[in-house]
Amino acid sequence: MDTIKRMINGVGSAAMLIAMTKTIVDEQDIKQYLTDAGYKYAVTELGGNTVKGDFQGRATKALIGAVLNTHLVEKTSYELHAVLHAAMDAGMGSMLNVSRAADMSVKMAVVRKDHWVAVAIFGESAVYYTTNHERAGLGVMHI
Repeated sequence: MDTIKRMINGVGSAAMLIAMTKTIVDEQDIKQYLTDAGYKYAVTELGGNTVKGDFQGRATKALIGAVLNTHLVEKTSYELHAVLHAAMDAGMGSMLNVSRAADMSVKMAVVRKDHWVAVAIFGESAVYYTTNHERAGLGVMHI
């Protein structure tokens, strides 16, 4: 837990750290620290293809579902707007220069503390299976 504590200095680093976990054990350790430190969080994973635009639509629906189901935000225009704006910023970083026909596989993490919310996206994209490479994006907004 001391290592996790040293790596997290706010909602942005917390969200990115969760999004980058590769094992459920690592994810659970970070979630436990965040719970103990007074953070709220939601995590979801998804994949899709960018050619039909289905990935972006599915990502938005998964994100909204995750934050509402975990009660990370209230169902108000102010709170949802902040999450969606942070997600757009994270998407710009993670989707930069992605081929229009790429397959995407990502983990999205949303972390909130007080009036700050962060959305982190981390995963892989590929046009062909041998061209996989990692992508990341982060957005932070005030609610």
